[in-house]
Amino acid sequence: MANENLDLILIYEERTGDFLFLLGTILAFISNYQGEESLLTEKGLKAKTKEVDSALSITAASWLFFLASILFTHVAIIRLEELKSTSNEETSPVLTRGTKLLVVGNSLKTAGFGIAAIANQLKLSYYKYKF
Repeated sequence: MANENLDLILIYEERTGDFLFLLGTILAFISNYQGEESLLTEKGLKAKTKEVDSALSITAASWLFFLASILFTHVAIIRLEELKSTSNEETSPVLTRGTKLLVVGNSLKTAGFGIAAIANQLKLSYYKYKF
């Protein structure tokens, strides 16, 4: 029963991560559109405002991707711990290896999204300061 409750909680965390990732993707799409509009608009105050809007959207998307990846990594770590605690001689080494690789992959993804979020935050600061 305890494992079922834990599995349900982990599924809810993954769903939250999926929602954050979807929201981040929508914001990234909006940012690309704003960047396109900025390039197509004549150079002027309006274009500068759109550059800041685009930078703001992609920064928000980056932070959402980072938060979602933290959730995915957390779930992978908990599942690995659960697998270790319930493993026996019948537990497939392929399942164990795959779960470990999932933790490594999600950790790398989290680091990458974190670096991207910081980079986009710095770019946003530049645009806000410049304009």
